[in-house]
Amino acid sequence: LHVGQTERPAWTCALLLFADSIFAAVEIVNPVKIGDAVDLQVMSGETELDKTIEILAQNSTNILVDEKATRDELLTALRFLGVVTRRKPELLTPEMIKT
Repeated sequence: LHVGQTERPAWTCALLLFADSIFAAVEIVNPVKIGDAVDLQVMSGETELDKTIEILAQNSTNILVDEKATRDELLTALRFLGVVTRRKPELLTPEMIKT
């Protein structure tokens, strides 16, 4: 892993962390009983930030393929993609999985 600074502005990761927090805050987890088992169903409320999901996801992907990305940038990008793919599973494409 690259340790140190990258040319990427510091606000890039701050924006991903902010978006991650907003998306997590509007998720509703409902326990659903299926026979004897209980499953958790995650429902997401819509936010204005949802209009920018594709751009934010692309920023995360750019970080993941950047050989000079720092550890913190990589962790932020992975965390964001984990949250965003629960909201929009169609963003998890075979190309993104390869990344």
